[in-house]
Amino acid sequence: MGKISVSRNSDKYIVSNTLSPQEEINELELIAIDEAALDGLLPIIAEQKSKDIVIRCSVAGLIPLRIYFEGVTTKKMFLDVMAKIAALMKDCEKNMMSLSNLALSLDYIFIEPTVKSVRCILWPLTNNQSAQTPSAFFGDIPFGLVFSKREDNEYVVEYLRYFRMMTRFSASGFERFILELSGKPSLAPAASEFDALNAPSARAVALRADVGSKNDLTIKICKKCGNELFEAAKFCTICGTSLVAPGAPRSSGELNRDIMRRGEEAYDATTVLETDEREHKAFPYLVREKTKETISVDKPHFRIGTNQAYSDFVISDNNTVSRSHADIITKEGRYYIIDRNSTNKTYVDGRVVEARREVEIFPGAKLRLSDEEFTFDIDI
Repeated sequence: MGKISVSRNSDKYIVSNTLSPQEEINELELIAIDEAALDGLLPIIAEQKSKDIVIRCSVAGLIPLRIYFEGVTTKKMFLDVMAKIAALMKDCEKNMMSLSNLALSLDYIFIEPTVKSVRCILWPLTNNQSAQTPSAFFGDIPFGLVFSKREDNEYVVEYLRYFRMMTRFSASGFERFILELSGKPSLAPAASEFDALNAPSARAVALRADVGSKNDLTIKICKKCGNELFEAAKFCTICGTSLVAPGAPRSSGELNRDIMRRGEEAYDATTVLETDEREHKAFPYLVREKTKETISVDKPHFRIGTNQAYSDFVISDNNTVSRSHADIITKEGRYYIIDRNSTNKTYVDGRVVEARREVEIFPGAKLRLSDEEFTFDIDI
């Protein structure tokens, strides 16, 4: 994979990306960046150094988001930055630029401290080996921040819930969700954009037929875009529309309990109801070597850690494991593990997993979170 580094030179930050043999320059994206097609993208240069191709970005007058968020983070600070990144991602999509090439890291996204304009780096690459998934990047941000105790931090719980319930990332949906959290008006999408989605899918109709009145406990349909969500969802993960009835109570305590209780019930209920698919479905699980406990990996994003509020499997007797240590992700019948920047690292078959990088795992894989050992397997 390519090697990315950041250095400080006088009053500038220099971000360099040395390409791997698998990576190539995407000329169309490079031209678009050179022509300043998007104001939010920082200028870059590509140069040949010995046998390597290096893309370099020189940043002056801005600071990395990691420094911007070093102190206490307020609701306005956090949501304003998230909204600006989401808006830039939408612009990238409109200009046919790959979101997978955005350098999604608090070290590589910069902000002007006075006017608070946000600028990002987009590596114009084909087969980018350093790509970070937006959902993993955005979902991980709150765990490294200190939020103001003088504010109601319910919005942080809602934010984390949004990514826990997400099935696929949408820049437009994320932007709308952030604007909802901020209490700001958002432009409703043109009616034609969602005309084809307004009717519930066949899967939703089948669920309704199977369970009748019990369906309200397991499925929600977004009235704006037709997306199917679990009952615990408060915002649509596609269009960002609020799914909470006006005046409904939403205390932080209730929301935390809802994440742990109703989220699991919804996933479990849906799995039971899909009887036609169950015969062909694989059921991944872990075996904890210390206790021989079998742990069902029953969510698309299954988190392991010591934090009881946010972990799907809690390791309460090993303080070398981080609060949110690693995620096991299920995508299109394949399985991956992501280390969430843990202190003592994650290993697959004895090899260290780079932080925030998806590594595919297979039946029989030996996983180690710090010194806590698991075996991954699938029951077919």
